Amino acid sequence: MTKKQKKTRLKKHAAQSRSTATSQAAAATAVGDLPILQQARALWAGNRLFHALALFERAVAEHPHHLLAVVDASRALGECYRIPRALHLLQDAQQHLGNNAQGWFLVGQSYRILRHPTEAIRCLKRAVQLDPAHLDAWLELALLHEHAGELDAALEATHARLRLQPDDPETLVVRGRILRRQGSHEQAIELLTKVAQAERPHWLTRSRAYSELARTLDARQLYSQAWQAAVEGKHLGRKHAREYREHRHQQRTTHQQLLESFDESHLRAWQESVSDPQASRTMLLSGLPRSGTTLLETILSRHSQIVTADEWNAFSRFMIPMMLSDIPLAELEIDVLSGIADDKLHELRDTYRSFLLAALGASPDADPLLVDKNPSLLPVLPTYLRLMPRAPLAIMLRDPRDVLISCFMTFSPLNDFSVDFVDPDSAAQRVNDDLMNWHSLRERLAGGWAEIRYEQLVTDPAQAVAPVLKQFGVTAEPTMFDTRTPAADLHISAPTYAEATMPIYRTANQRWRNYQAELEPLLATLEPAIEAHGYA
Repeated sequence: MTKKQKKTRLKKHAAQSRSTATSQAAAATAVGDLPILQQARALWAGNRLFHALALFERAVAEHPHHLLAVVDASRALGECYRIPRALHLLQDAQQHLGNNAQGWFLVGQSYRILRHPTEAIRCLKRAVQLDPAHLDAWLELALLHEHAGELDAALEATHARLRLQPDDPETLVVRGRILRRQGSHEQAIELLTKVAQAERPHWLTRSRAYSELARTLDARQLYSQAWQAAVEGKHLGRKHAREYREHRHQQRTTHQQLLESFDESHLRAWQESVSDPQASRTMLLSGLPRSGTTLLETILSRHSQIVTADEWNAFSRFMIPMMLSDIPLAELEIDVLSGIADDKLHELRDTYRSFLLAALGASPDADPLLVDKNPSLLPVLPTYLRLMPRAPLAIMLRDPRDVLISCFMTFSPLNDFSVDFVDPDSAAQRVNDDLMNWHSLRERLAGGWAEIRYEQLVTDPAQAVAPVLKQFGVTAEPTMFDTRTPAADLHISAPTYAEATMPIYRTANQRWRNYQAELEPLLATLEPAIEAHGYA
């Protein structure tokens, strides 16, 4: 990939993933756009986040009651982990909204982006009260209520939107998911099939419909049809995957070289440079996606001394670029990692922890034990350990065949991390490679890590989490294992949010046996990981 291609790709990725208000939102507000906001958005799209943030803040200072300035700034602040400041702006903005339905919608949407669903729902309800024909507000409400498990309210929100826009494909997919969760499988299958097989909807909407259809057919024990629906949904993304595959290959090559050159002497030297006792009060919880990391996080979050961060991406989004500065990824080697100045790393460790605590609304003065749950960091563990060499690791394991089935049945937006799961062959290779890399790496860590098996976590959770708690020097509390009610203030953004709020269940154990015929061509690829981790 040339520098020009890389620059173009970064801009495209930033524009797609950024949380600042779009030009569509600007056109919908009662106030016009501002040149300073346009400049800030251009900087943001170029991945110059903190330069952009300074301009967003200046725009708010110069135009404190300009709704779009407040919305843009709050979203940029949120993505840069200035959560208290973002919340303050949104709270202040509400004093000036009056009967501006679009304003209430934008503020509510901003709260949702900041992972404050209660405030988001309150503002969005105000928006539809003022404008019952506000299509976007009804869809946001449906998604938020469904995420919270308030299925009747979510269904009513889809009713309201469909009355205004019959056969809207996005709404039908959400409605199908709600019906599946309510057990109305036949209705769900009818709606989801209608969207999945239509040609008019966007390919992402159709892909999501196929994924939901696969899960519904699986619940009906129609396993062959479920697999076929999952394959059809993933196939829609393959034509859009080339750019992500190229970047993923570059990343994988670099991190594989780091992994192979990393040894115990590197970690020992890195650890000796860190004397701060805080360094061992942040744990990384990782593992393959769909391996049970969300369930473990939910259990740990119920401990009175532990707070958990659910896939906030502070490390990959900010810490890696800050660590490497101007070092191209292709030139990253183990000696380059070792050469990063200790003073710089000390400052970044404080930044990393403060980012996550700010996102969680936790006071740094309380000095809680912090768990950063993020499956995407499993392939970059040597880089993580350079910043956090004394951080304990908790790695979830699950039968590779079950991981593959669950990943393939779950919709994931197309990105560098998920691109390997667009077809069964590359998915199997990814599952095997990541598990074998961890198997190789753990022998060079000389302690400081714990493996938790999903199969034990769902049958004997107290025994399964004991090694994790031991690393933090705390003991189990009875409330940790009561999953009948959601953990306080825990907002789960992972695709398995619905399952995480259910009582612990064992039905997903050995799920792969329902798909033995479909898995048969993939078993040779998975065999090394199956044997190495004791699942033969």
